[in-house]
Order: sequence, then structure tokens, then C-alpha cells
Amino acid sequence: MDISHDFEVITLTHPDWCSRCGTFLVGLWDQGSRCTHCDVLVCHSCALLGEDCPSRATERIRCAAADREVKLRARIAELERQLASQGGSGMASKPPVPTAKPTASSLASGLKRQKSPEEVVLPVMSLRPLGTLKGHYLQDAMQVPDKEINDFLQTKPLLSQNLLGMSVAQISSVLKDPEFLETVFKEDVGAFDIIGSKWQNAVKSSNTLIRGFKYSVPCPDDVPSAVKSVISLPPHGSCKAFARLKSNGEEAVLTMQFLTEGFPLGENVRLQVTDAFVGNGKGVSFRRWAVVVWVKELPWHIRFLKGIIVSQVMEKGKTAGEILAQSLQKAVQKL
Repeated sequence: MDISHDFEVITLTHPDWCSRCGTFLVGLWDQGSRCTHCDVLVCHSCALLGEDCPSRATERIRCAAADREVKLRARIAELERQLASQGGSGMASKPPVPTAKPTASSLASGLKRQKSPEEVVLPVMSLRPLGTLKGHYLQDAMQVPDKEINDFLQTKPLLSQNLLGMSVAQISSVLKDPEFLETVFKEDVGAFDIIGSKWQNAVKSSNTLIRGFKYSVPCPDDVPSAVKSVISLPPHGSCKAFARLKSNGEEAVLTMQFLTEGFPLGENVRLQVTDAFVGNGKGVSFRRWAVVVWVKELPWHIRFLKGIIVSQVMEKGKTAGEILAQSLQKAVQKL
């Protein structure tokens, strides 16, 4: 795209000067040239220099950004189609069992299988049948760092609360419930169409479980106006969350990473949240730390949004922590 000035010769009705060299524009007609985009007025000699027009340069940046956004949306749609063709989520599920006419022996073996707790599939509201992580989903889950409370002793938590009358064992039990985190996602961000894997043992990490989720979320209503002015937002997008839970009798640490798809800049950033639960004699001390991880730098013309995004994410992370604490208290009361 050409970004040089687009000059046309004009006749002035009043005295004026060249905005570049300062020459007085003389004559009765056709005294100078004016750019049709930025309205700069120059003499005929300066019009031949071929300088860049700031208005056309800005328009070029805007068009390039729009083109990248279109390509990103097309790529996301392509990946979604690929996921759908491979089973919908990239998470393994049990293959369908071929139907056959029941016999006395098959009915008897079926009753025995129903008594086995390992094969009971719990109803998880809108979740599909739970499966295990595989492929790049498993790789993403394994990349969630194995955090301990000592890693954060020198930093101030985003949120700190005392959960009275609770124990670390109770909280660990609630966090391992297949329905619990999905319920928190729904209350926190209005998540829907949730797909989750089962908790499974992490490789080379004792007392550690990993799990993955994929769900859709509506676009937040409180997006800053500065963001809306430079980025067009869709009505909803999709998120992936990967969790690592490390627990023993004295403490439990839940570390989660969140990735967004379908929202502009979603490929640039991911959120990491670490929740620590430690017994204190009267209950459990709950502390939350959050960090915004920039995996890809923003384009220079919208780099000013980084501070706005971080501030908004931290504020929402604190609110989400309060929702988690309230949900834990309600769940423990039902144990």
C-alpha cells in the first residue's frame, strides 16, 4: 500500500505559505498543492519530493491489524474444525461400546461392573464423559509449573483470607471433586459448554495431579474503553485451563494456567494463578498469587494496552479468588 502524499493542485483564495519550506505561494491560480488525505499545503517543488503521508501511514497500520485479526479468526476456526473432526476437544474419551443382545452372563457381568467404583461415571452437569489428557493437551498441562508455598514467601499475595473451621484435607477433597472447579468457572466468568478431563497423576511428581478444561465464555461487559477503541471484540470466545494440584497433610497448592482463543491478543498472553492452603490451627490460611505471562509481544501501536490488561486481569483475579473461597466454604459444609 502506497503511503506517500496524494497531492492535487489547488487555487487559493487567500495568501498562504508552503508548510514544508515556508515559501510564499504566489500567483493568481494554481498556487500550490494540497494532500487529499492529510490536507497539508505545500509548494509545487515540495510536492515532488514524495514524502510519506501520516494519515495514509496510520490507515496502513489499521488495515494491517485488521488483516491479521481476520487471519487469526480464520486460523482459530480451522483449528476448531480440526478439533471437532478429532472428537471435539483433544481429550480422550471412552470409545462407544457396540450394542448386542443381552445374555444372562452379560447381565451378571454388567451388574458386577456397576459395583466397581473405578468405572462409575459421575454426572457433571454440562460436561461430556470424562477422559484423560493426551497429545498437546497433556504437554500444556505438564508445562504448568510445580509450585510450592516457599516460592512465594517474599512476594505479597493478591488475596489473603482465613477459612475458619476447615482443614487442608477437606479442601483437597473438594478440589478433587470433578464438579467443583467447573462450578467455580460458571460463577466466575459465566462459562458454558465445559469439557473436562479426569485428574491424573503427574509424571515425575509425587502427590501431584493434573487436569485440563475447555469451555466457552461470553465477552466481559467491563472491557476498558481504551481497549474497545482499538480492538473489535466478539460476543464470546473459548478458554483452556490446565491445573496442577499438589497436596499433603499440611498444605495444598493449586496452580492453574488459562489460555484464551477467539479473543484478540489471546495468543499473546496467558494467566497463571497459584492458590495455597495451609492449616493454621483454627482453620486454613488461603493465599492467592497471580502473574500475567506474555508469550508474545504486542504490536508496537497497541503496546500501551499492556498496563491496562494487567490491571484488569489482577482485579478479576482477586474477585475470582473470593468466589473460590466462598465456593470452598459451601462445599466443605456439605461434606
